[in-house]
Amino acid sequence: MSASAQGFLLLALRDTQLSSPSLRDTGTLCLECITIPAYDADRDVWLVLRLNAFEMPLSPTSPMRYTRSSRTYTFETAIGPITISLPQPRSAADDEDIKTLEVILSQYGPLQTDSDVEDSKGAALGLGDAGLKGRLVLVDEDDGEVVGTLGDQFTITEDKGLREQGMEKDPVV
Repeated sequence: MSASAQGFLLLALRDTQLSSPSLRDTGTLCLECITIPAYDADRDVWLVLRLNAFEMPLSPTSPMRYTRSSRTYTFETAIGPITISLPQPRSAADDEDIKTLEVILSQYGPLQTDSDVEDSKGAALGLGDAGLKGRLVLVDEDDGEVVGTLGDQFTITEDKGLREQGMEKDPVV
């Protein structure tokens, strides 16, 4: 194992706008993965957002908000909210990169989304716009295949414990 930090670029998105209480900038947003020897820090892997001279490490315990309709991410920080607005995709590759960013961030930490994200998941599963409402959908984790659904005969409610800060990514049993 190397004794120093190492980093590599995961993703780059052109023409991204960044705004905060003290900064407005446009450029290429880079998502980087930084690995640190475990004896040097509490965590050994960090994601870092970089746009021009601005860099922000992402904490896997800090909530992130995503508004899919406007392709906007908001991160709460000590200096106030940092907002990143992604451009309209110009190609299928741009669209794929935007989706990849969402997937990476949702797997890294608690990503809160608008309801339009939930509706799109149902469409991706072939269930239509209202397909997930009131249904429990069983999905194979290995290949994403829908293996079953439970319909309207069940009332499904979210346990209040799942809404507690820091519990957003815990497994549901």
